Amino acid sequence: MAEKMASGRARQIQNYMTKSVITLPKTVKVSSAARLMAERVISCIVIVDNSTKPIGIITERDIVRRILFANIDPKTKKLDDVMSSPVITAAPDVDMSAAIKTMQKNRIRRLPIVDKEGKLVGLVTQTDLFKGVIALGL
Repeated sequence: MAEKMASGRARQIQNYMTKSVITLPKTVKVSSAARLMAERVISCIVIVDNSTKPIGIITERDIVRRILFANIDPKTKKLDDVMSSPVITAAPDVDMSAAIKTMQKNRIRRLPIVDKEGKLVGLVTQTDLFKGVIALGL
């Protein structure tokens, strides 16, 4: 029984999430967010309110499709104008398979992780979960 409990805990997404997530407020210009993404070599930024609750997410793909392909100057638009919202989140103790199903159902590649108060505590990606599945031999 202890093995089953340990394996259950091992399957929780908190074991595979990134804990230091780059966040910005919704009032920041898209150009500044893009620059930060390039500098930090990251593919997304979680948009948070004043209490660090996720209210949106923006990805490199969002910037390309919603700004560059639309021929919009990224210096004129705020994150609030182009972020994906509402943001889909999960709790840290969610099982990997449930997180994968949520991501597939909603056609998303990144899942912000929030605590009981809804505050951001991490981020898990498809790649993180894939690595977890391999590590567990599933």
